Amino acid sequence: MKINLKDILGSVGGNISLEEDFPIEEIEIQSRKVLFPHPPRVKVTLTNTQDDILVQGTIRGEAELACTRCLEPFRWEIMREIIETYAKKELNLEENSVLDISQEIYQHLVLSIPMQSVCQKECQGLCPGCGKNLNSGKCDCKEEAIDPRWEKLRQYLEN
Repeated sequence: MKINLKDILGSVGGNISLEEDFPIEEIEIQSRKVLFPHPPRVKVTLTNTQDDILVQGTIRGEAELACTRCLEPFRWEIMREIIETYAKKELNLEENSVLDISQEIYQHLVLSIPMQSVCQKECQGLCPGCGKNLNSGKCDCKEEAIDPRWEKLRQYLEN
């Protein structure tokens, strides 16, 4: 997302507001694909302060993730605040008055995805024996006999 700063560079306190879609279809996080059915919407305000360019705004959108327990796809709502500052000295504004914040938006999107994505709080996951999704009902696997050393713990947990 490239933003032309020429309109605000001449006045301290000047600002620009923009709202547009961020073109991204998928990202990969720890070998998991995260899909974006619609581009996330980015709304930012850039303000010229004494020494910096202040970027404030939000990213809103929806991501499609796979549940880490049952592997079923589900939608995750993204709502992330953005606050970034860019030192004017480091931007080299004499040559180019364009600021590219694409990398920061991408980083905020990555940070908005949970490490353990679960479709619902009560997700039962998959049966370790047959692989059936336990959210759709019990499986036909037989319950293994418990080691007698753990029997007291099982009784305690049932009570």
